[in-house]
Amino acid sequence: MELRPTGAGTELDVRWRIADSTVDAADFIAGIEIGFGQSLDKLTSILTDDTSGAEPFDTDTRSTE
Repeated sequence: MELRPTGAGTELDVRWRIADSTVDAADFIAGIEIGFGQSLDKLTSILTDDTSGAEPFDTDTRSTE
């Protein structure tokens, strides 16, 4: 992962390399792009919402059960 300043803000460059896999992992690997895109959308929402008052690290909605 690399962050670079730009004229409009910050650019994030992420590179993933999947070096090995099995047939059983196909569904997981296929979902990586979707899941990562959803994570970036949430991050964008948090960073652009000045009225939330929430700390960025307090936004995890995953169950801890």
